[in-house]
Amino acid sequence: MDPIRIILTAWDEGHHQDRLAHFRKRYEGIGEKYEFVPFFYSDYFSGDRLGRIPKDLLSSVGIDRLYRSGNPAYAKMLEDFKKLVKQAQIVMFTGFCAIHPNFLYQECGDIVKVLPAIDDPPASFERTVPYLFAMDACTHVSLTYNDRMRMSEQLKIWGAKRVYFTPIGAEALNRVEKLTDKSLRDRDIDLTYVGGMYPSKIDRFTYLKREFGDRFELYGRWSPWGLRGLLYTMIHFRKHPLFRWRVRPIGASELSAHYRRCKIGINMHWGNAETGNSRLYELPANGVMQICDRGAGNATAEIFEEDREIVLYDGVDEAVEKIRFYLRHDTIRYKIARAGYERVVRDYRQEEIYRKLFDELVREFGL
Repeated sequence: MDPIRIILTAWDEGHHQDRLAHFRKRYEGIGEKYEFVPFFYSDYFSGDRLGRIPKDLLSSVGIDRLYRSGNPAYAKMLEDFKKLVKQAQIVMFTGFCAIHPNFLYQECGDIVKVLPAIDDPPASFERTVPYLFAMDACTHVSLTYNDRMRMSEQLKIWGAKRVYFTPIGAEALNRVEKLTDKSLRDRDIDLTYVGGMYPSKIDRFTYLKREFGDRFELYGRWSPWGLRGLLYTMIHFRKHPLFRWRVRPIGASELSAHYRRCKIGINMHWGNAETGNSRLYELPANGVMQICDRGAGNATAEIFEEDREIVLYDGVDEAVEKIRFYLRHDTIRYKIARAGYERVVRDYRQEEIYRKLFDELVREFGL
């Protein structure tokens, strides 16, 4: 029996020396039943000098502009995508969808189209809602849209035909294979956060740096030159205290090695509206004890068990208090870190999450 071919869209412009090998390694653990075919948007468009994806590809408004104007690079991308679609059964738009929904609706009717709602709810009206009419299914990583509405219900209201909760999980490339007692003890970084600079988080970063100084290691792509926090708080000095630290990036290949040196990982979402970013799974997957905000409707506690697999906080003052407590109590910290790791291995391995999703799609659509 021939494997089911699944197209996965991606942006990869020089981040990996051999992007095809990296792609295959990421998905090879899902099983022989499926064959994965990449479609790289970066074959048609280039990032800016800072390596950022073109803005027009990241929003429905920009994509509509490219589509209606007959942009030559965009037209070529659609032509090649249509040819590839004829050779596959499923397409999943990982990261973001840069294919115009009208084109998908009119020209790609025979393939099962899946839209992952990854950056929702903050990006819902840029990257999710305008595409749903052309999609056969939608996955979501956040359990909530806000304190009153579940994400699954909100997606159905917007027009999603089928909805699946598919947590981001921890991929094999960023998950420690075996967590030993020695690896839990031999850690020299007290506290870490790896991620971008967002205005809604900058005050919390400033507070944590002032409280813990060099014991708090903060990494991310804070362009330009790692000074985005400083520049932002200088411009908006009436709203924010000065963030005076330079933040360096850390490569994807270095992330797991960094986490394996860390005792505690602080996690936070944009504004406690959504729940389920990649850190939620990456931290425990590498034996880091996680302290995280509760998310809307206390949804984080539905993903990991509070005070057993994760520690939760309502505000940054409480977070600081709990960080200090667990840095003083190694044995308790080890126990929570291990329980979090075991939960990831049991329920949140990315390859198992994808396998279950694709198996369900095969059943639902009779592929």
